[in-house]
Amino acid sequence: MKAAILNNLDGTFQIEEIEIDEPRDHEVLVEVKASGLCHSDLHFAETDFGVPLPAVLGHELAGVVIAIGPEVREFEIGDHVVGSLIQFCGHCKACQAGRTWQCTRPEQTLRADEGDHPRLCRHGAPVTQVFGTGAFAEKALVHETSLPRFPGNCLSRRLLCSVAARSPGRARQLTPLRSGPATQWP
Repeated sequence: MKAAILNNLDGTFQIEEIEIDEPRDHEVLVEVKASGLCHSDLHFAETDFGVPLPAVLGHELAGVVIAIGPEVREFEIGDHVVGSLIQFCGHCKACQAGRTWQCTRPEQTLRADEGDHPRLCRHGAPVTQVFGTGAFAEKALVHETSLPRFPGNCLSRRLLCSVAARSPGRARQLTPLRSGPATQWP
């Protein structure tokens, strides 16, 4: 797939072909229909925050689910979703209390093990998926907790641009999360 790759901290992106893995466990593969370029992305493209390069930035997306991992319970192929840099584990005290925005272990939603195959690769070498989203690409492979779903097929062109530009936090207000077992992961 094509992605806008950050190879150097000079504020520029190169459009390159990279590989994206298949969804595992609680991961969802989304065909990106719109992505917002946030000023935070520009800061990350010009300043060393310790993000390994090469990297795919972009933490605001709207799109359609095209594949799901075997443990995904909240989504089906064809669902319209928006993506957020905010993921939650579902296990910690904050998540269990319904305060998922205060999750103390969001890194559990990433593929962090040394021996684990990365979500994104270029010529067999890992590409960093910044904020676990990497929306500056044709597809994004993300944990299901970072995706609110929109009912029906409501992602019109106008809504896509608005949601991607304004933030998935607003989308969560439009599509309330359920508390209880639906937010808990094994």
